[in-house]
Amino acid sequence: MRVLSAHKKAITGLAFARDGARLAEAAHGGTVRAWNLATGTVEHTFDAAEGLFPNQVKLAFTADGARLATANDCVREFDLTTGKHLQLRGTQAAFNGLHVSPDGAELMGDGDKSFRWNLADGAALPAFKLPTAKGAGMLTFPGSSACGTLVAVSRRAWGLPAGNVNTAFVLNRANGEVVAAFDSGGNDQKRLAFSPDARWLAAACGPVLRVYDLTAKAEVAALKAGKLHFMAVAFSPNGKWLATVSKDRTTRLWEVGAWGDPRTFEWDAGKLLDLAFAPDGATAAVSSDTGKIVLFDVD
Repeated sequence: MRVLSAHKKAITGLAFARDGARLAEAAHGGTVRAWNLATGTVEHTFDAAEGLFPNQVKLAFTADGARLATANDCVREFDLTTGKHLQLRGTQAAFNGLHVSPDGAELMGDGDKSFRWNLADGAALPAFKLPTAKGAGMLTFPGSSACGTLVAVSRRAWGLPAGNVNTAFVLNRANGEVVAAFDSGGNDQKRLAFSPDARWLAAACGPVLRVYDLTAKAEVAALKAGKLHFMAVAFSPNGKWLATVSKDRTTRLWEVGAWGDPRTFEWDAGKLLDLAFAPDGATAAVSSDTGKIVLFDVD
């Protein structure tokens, strides 16, 4: 177990570069840091605070690891060689997810609206269109995830005759077609994650962790671990584990397919807010509300 810490502010976002050499963090107030994991030092510090949501910055590395994208209500790109700010894309939308597609071609973001850009030339691409429930009030997109040819986006609609609707949609990235939809039963599906083989979709739904089988198009597990909310979910790159963190300060590793009693880890780090697996799957990182990042061996 290894701890990285450069301040005492809550860290709400984590992302590994695909080569595993860097780990990025986003802290309350909009400060973003890129850590060199070989030396355990901060290589670059960026200001992503401008905008309406400085405490909700999302992160994504480009496939080559040369750039880091950040989003709150606008998307910025930073050069990790020079440390310079490259470009700004204004959206005026709150972001709840930011992803680079597995092939490295697209940058995708979602929040009050969804956005897509071609990373080669920066051109905007057609946004995904989700079904709109008749008579819906406000719509939001609490979570998203991307895996190969699939994209998952969750939507909350309220003010309907039947009550609130909270649905995770799985779409074909190529044509935007909805291939599956899952209702969470009332709780927002704020964090979503695909398994590496795209067999499973996991959703953090308040105090319930829901797992959907994309082949059967059915929910296969609804897991609970106390009363506090799950804050983040992620599958290990080898597909063996589904990891979760929650505000009870506990990291859990659930065995994929079994969904039984999880392995648990607790550290003196505070309430846990986000997690990410290193690309090799041997290491995972969790962040806390005390400014600490804990790196630990998975197996």
